Formats: sequence, C-alpha cells, structure tokens
Amino acid sequence: MGTQPKLLMPEFHSNILNGYVNVMNNVADILMKTFIGAAKKGEAVDVFPHVCRASLDTMLRCSLSYEEDLQSTTVSEYLNIVKRLSQINWERSLNLSLLSRTMFNLSSPGREFYKLCDQAHKFTGDIFESRRKELVNIFKHFLKYIWQRKN
Repeated sequence: MGTQPKLLMPEFHSNILNGYVNVMNNVADILMKTFIGAAKKGEAVDVFPHVCRASLDTMLRCSLSYEEDLQSTTVSEYLNIVKRLSQINWERSLNLSLLSRTMFNLSSPGREFYKLCDQAHKFTGDIFESRRKELVNIFKHFLKYIWQRKN
C-alpha cells in the first residue's frame, strides 16, 4: 500500500487542474448568485437542479471549451437531452423487464434513449468540428504571418 499513492500522484496532481480553476470559479460565482438571489427573497431553493446544471456547465467549459451558460437557462436543447437520458436510465434501473439490453433496445424508452444519444453525439461533434475549424484558421493565419516575416 505504500507505493500506491506514489503511482497515483502524477495522474491526480493538482497542477493539472490549475488551468481550470478560473472556469470553475466563474461557474461557482454564477451558482452562488442564484442562491443569494433566492436567499434575499426568502425563497426555498431546490439545489439539485442548479448543482446539476453547474456541473454540466463546468464539464462542457473545461472539456470542450463550450461557453453556453447552462445555469441561467432551462431552455437548452443539450440540457434537455441530458435530463431525459438521465430520466430514462433511472426508469430503466427500476424496471426489471428493461434491465436486459435486448429488451431495452426493443422498448420505446430504449429507442428514445438511443435517438437522444445520437442527438447528444451530434451536439458534441458539432462543437468538435467548430473548434477544429477555428484551430485550422488560427494555424493558417500563423503560417501566413511566418511566411510574410520570412519574405
């Protein structure tokens, strides 16, 4: 057991996360504004949906550099897809007849699940494609700049 922490430390070193601290702080600030606003009004707040949206917002910003504020809206197509996928998964876990992959695939929730998965994959694929085009454009401008400086 003495060598395990040494083996895991490089993978989970805090320096890896330093680049994302500002992103996480920005998401946390938005989350806190929501809670403070509700507290000032004296309203009770169900924190679960807000924390879920903040988590999804953080993951999209850190992993895909996607800058849509999912916390301030409930009208995001991607957010609705993720919610419905979670709901179908939960319903499947409670229904013995849907635990079998074959039965699930043949069921209405199973077909909906895979249709929603395709939509979610298209969403992330579109983000990848736009980032790829952006990076190609930056690279072209860089090469043009280098070429002009050389000549």
